[in-house]
Amino acid sequence: MGKRSDTEAVAPEPIALSPKSISGSIFQRWMAKLSSSVERQELSSSPFLPLFAGIFFYVFLAVARSMRPLWHDELYTYYIALSPTLAQFIGALTKLDLNPPLAYALARLSLNLLGDSTIACRAPFILAFLIGSLGLYRFVRNKLGRFYGLTAMLVLWCSPFFQYATEARPYALLLAFFGVALLGWQAATETGRRKRRLGIVLMCFGVWGMLMSHCFGLITVGVIALAELIRSADRRKLDWPIWVGLALPAPFLSVYIPLFQNVENWTVLPPEFQASPLKIVDFYSDLLSSTGGLLLIALVLALFVGRATANFGNTAVRRISRQDIGLVFGLFAIPVIVNLFLMRSGGAFFPRYCIGTGFGLSILFVFVLAKLTNGSRTAAATAATCVFIGLVAGTASQVLHPPQRSVVKTISLNELDSHLPLVAASGLTFLEMDNREAPSTVSRLFYLTDDSAAIQYAHATIFEGMRNLRQFFPVKGTIEDYGTFIRRSPHFLVLGTPDYPEDWLIPKLIADKAELNFIGELRGGYKDQMLFEVRVPAPRGAPK
Repeated sequence: MGKRSDTEAVAPEPIALSPKSISGSIFQRWMAKLSSSVERQELSSSPFLPLFAGIFFYVFLAVARSMRPLWHDELYTYYIALSPTLAQFIGALTKLDLNPPLAYALARLSLNLLGDSTIACRAPFILAFLIGSLGLYRFVRNKLGRFYGLTAMLVLWCSPFFQYATEARPYALLLAFFGVALLGWQAATETGRRKRRLGIVLMCFGVWGMLMSHCFGLITVGVIALAELIRSADRRKLDWPIWVGLALPAPFLSVYIPLFQNVENWTVLPPEFQASPLKIVDFYSDLLSSTGGLLLIALVLALFVGRATANFGNTAVRRISRQDIGLVFGLFAIPVIVNLFLMRSGGAFFPRYCIGTGFGLSILFVFVLAKLTNGSRTAAATAATCVFIGLVAGTASQVLHPPQRSVVKTISLNELDSHLPLVAASGLTFLEMDNREAPSTVSRLFYLTDDSAAIQYAHATIFEGMRNLRQFFPVKGTIEDYGTFIRRSPHFLVLGTPDYPEDWLIPKLIADKAELNFIGELRGGYKDQMLFEVRVPAPRGAPK
């Protein structure tokens, strides 16, 4: 075979492309397009469409959830809001519900404007939760950008505190005014002179609103004060206009005086509900268990996508300051402070008192995400998408989940003997049935009171003041002394839950040797579902 010349053309060897390299190239191009799209959205001055989609979803979900009947605590808001006179309004506030007046005034305004309905009663609180959510979005957006703000808002919605968006109670108002105060404080400390003045006014208004919404609003105000104190330490001087803005609404604390005067002699609460160190642990564990899995998945996916788009380190990130860290720390400390305060008086602790911690969870998550990705906007968009999918999936699961088949007989009120009195063992159930049921049922509806039995069997007198409701609420059912009722009606029906901490009736009936026959479950959406037919034996020596 002859020798090949130097000028002879040599055919190039074919390059083998593996399916793996082709798919990898396609994936990289797709991720690059995703990153480019996110950056355009971030830097665009046009409306932020993902935010509007989130608001649309919120409104749809809030309206759907507001169709359910008002529950016991919401009925307090409803009845107080509809008080026929100012004297009754003030009396109900100071003797029954022990909250500042703003929530009831807004509910009254809404009911007058929109008509008497559950949605009208809840409308101010639905709007308030949305305002608080948008305040959180804006606060985070000013630091980290649009997608981080959206992520923070969605994290709040995935938390257990989202249920208070559709509840006619003061907690959504507390969140709304905290969002307003937080934005005002941010504007006053991080912007120019013109916005600073407006910021101080907004902050002062937000502080006033928190104080007028709930007694624990003062603790939430203290969180902003803590963050400002840290800022003052860094600056080595006090920013007096901000401190004046924080303190200016203080005279409105005078509305708390009659509330505190009445709360000392108001009621005795079950030990199971009272504040304690265990309640603090339960709060954080419940918060972590309800959101931790979804947030971990969102964080891992965001890190993966952010690294795949190779834009780590390409985004300028504002430094998270010591005052920001102090703000998050203060928000997470609210459950500890509230529990310590309530432990002194034996008060009950409920997670709703710490709704501001929902802000802390959201801000902490986006701060961690920004730190790990150096502010990657693509990573934030991925996290927001993941959290939103989790929110939608959770909502769909609640709607589509088939009701469990009852293993016991289910009874309707129409099947019960209409001649027998119907006794609600719980004040919660009694007030709800009194509001919802037909007159024929309410006419034989009873709630029984007995201070000594309540103390002995429930270690609580939480509903023993039910008689006072008639002074302020249009209660149609009968509230009667246990002994008087038993002597007149030894044969009756009881709707109750055995071993429920605040209910004493069933243990008392057992102690009195009454015969309790379980006849089925009442599915009416009440706290109590178990129906018993009761016969109380006549006392010895009583005429037959």
